[in-house]
Amino acid sequence: MKMLKNIALVGSGILLACTMNAQSNQAPKERKPPEERQAQRIEKIKSELELTDEQTAQWEVVQAKYKAEHDQARANNEVKKQAKQAEIAAIRTKQEAELAAILTPEQLIKWEELKAQREQKMKERKEQHGQKSRK
Repeated sequence: MKMLKNIALVGSGILLACTMNAQSNQAPKERKPPEERQAQRIEKIKSELELTDEQTAQWEVVQAKYKAEHDQARANNEVKKQAKQAEIAAIRTKQEAELAAILTPEQLIKWEELKAQREQKMKERKEQHGQKSRK
């Protein structure tokens, strides 16, 4: 009788473990290729800022130019992390200045608003992540 209870208990445990494992093994989101993600970002910014076709073409050129610089800075393992971050920040500042030059004053205001919203969302995510890890 005691052995029957043990078998039932072990069987229940295995069933529970299998059920929990099946729920956690949902298919992960497939990551899109970088080119596709970049194209989606360009389309999004084009619609949000109402860029003309000429502005969109200029935007893409600036993005491509600075992508190469970003990649080169990230790949440089000869410098310390802080120096690398400073270099990337400097590149980003130059990039944003060139992008801002493409925009009309109205578009520039909207772009600044969008950047502020994005920064706020990132800050909220960091705070949420910090709260989860403290529990």
